[in-house]
Amino acid sequence: MPGTKEIIDRINGNGIKWINLHFIDIFGYIREITINRENVNEETLEGGFETNAIGSIFNEDYNDGLVLIPDMNTYVELPWVDRTARFFCRISRKDGTRYLKDPIYAGDRIKMNSEALGIDSIGIKQRLEFYIFDRYGVDRTYKEGGAAVTLGSKESKWNPNAPILENMNSTSFPNDLYNGMRQQVSQVYSQFFNYSIDRHMHGKNSSSHQSMEVKELDFIDSAFAFISFKQVVKTATFMNGISATFMPMPIPSEKGSGLELEISMKNSKGNNILSGKGELSDSGNYFVGGILEHLKSILVFTNPTTNSYKRFYVDPKFMTWGNSDKSNAIFIDASGKDSVKLILTFPDSMVNPFLAYSAIMAAGFDGMKKKTAPSEMLTERPSTMGSKERKKMKIEEFPRDIMSSIESIENDIDFIKGIITPEILVDYLEQKVKEQKTGSMIPNPYEFDEYFHL
Repeated sequence: MPGTKEIIDRINGNGIKWINLHFIDIFGYIREITINRENVNEETLEGGFETNAIGSIFNEDYNDGLVLIPDMNTYVELPWVDRTARFFCRISRKDGTRYLKDPIYAGDRIKMNSEALGIDSIGIKQRLEFYIFDRYGVDRTYKEGGAAVTLGSKESKWNPNAPILENMNSTSFPNDLYNGMRQQVSQVYSQFFNYSIDRHMHGKNSSSHQSMEVKELDFIDSAFAFISFKQVVKTATFMNGISATFMPMPIPSEKGSGLELEISMKNSKGNNILSGKGELSDSGNYFVGGILEHLKSILVFTNPTTNSYKRFYVDPKFMTWGNSDKSNAIFIDASGKDSVKLILTFPDSMVNPFLAYSAIMAAGFDGMKKKTAPSEMLTERPSTMGSKERKKMKIEEFPRDIMSSIESIENDIDFIKGIITPEILVDYLEQKVKEQKTGSMIPNPYEFDEYFHL
């Protein structure tokens, strides 16, 4: 980690005039306060910056203010704003204690718990999917009439000039019309944010679907990298006059966008404790067992929107683990020579990564502590089985709305105690219930198509 003096030297040497203090709200959105460089010195970088302006963001009113403490590892100079740098910040109270609604606190607690289990580092490789649209519009002429959405892309199958390939997965230019956009994102992400893209390609869907893989990072850094990646994509597309969306299912006829997470853990000797030679270790099996035991509760954080569950209608996921295909919630890739990969296939990019990744790890750690044996690993493809066969094998599909996950976590709370605080959880679940109720109340275009003329 760079020291405060080194950071000050970089600020002075590069003529930085403004500092963006970024912090994360409980839903994973970047919030920002911009301060003059004159207010930045070694004392404020170490002790933090007091603010009276952010209590309402966390549904609270703090007259005595909170303190934003910059993480020195997250210093970058932003390419889209003149002479401006940013830090991600943790939030504390004036007395030095952590603010319990700061989502980063959950990630810090996971790091502490992992050390108690003899885990030296947690690695997460992230593969994010998203769509790019040349045209996006919502007609809100009058609120009571509902919204009409218009989506357009040079690759959209409803565009008469679009490429005609049936399967666009990993296609090349000129069929892949947004390759240059991904290249630009990759360049900005690596040059200015110091994160590497391992690979990028056209996604599995036809309509300008994108897939990009971020190099494996340590647990906390992976969450910062996730948030930075979405910001780079959103900013780069906006500045090019187009739009990007990470919503899981914007187009009803396609499988939508997911977020794959490949997880590894290493001890002090640098060995992956989840993997033996050609198979999972005992710790790896228990880790899987813990995730499967708490999976329905985890979904509150890993698939946090009403749109998240629409994706499972066209791209079904099963509450299983297996080495056959990625319709299993946990896919075990044993194609490597010496070790296997443990990949979670079900999350989507609407997550707050600090909460979602912490919930995943907390469930896995619970399995490791209790030595929770998972069900037998599937070698068959659950996606090709008939419903009777799946029922006989007690293979359960993912729920179709977030309410079942909310009900589950209300009765399955112990595994995240001490990780995700009650202060966050109450507000978080209250908002998710509200979203589900509101979404269920509003007529959608399908209902007009089906019922208006009857």
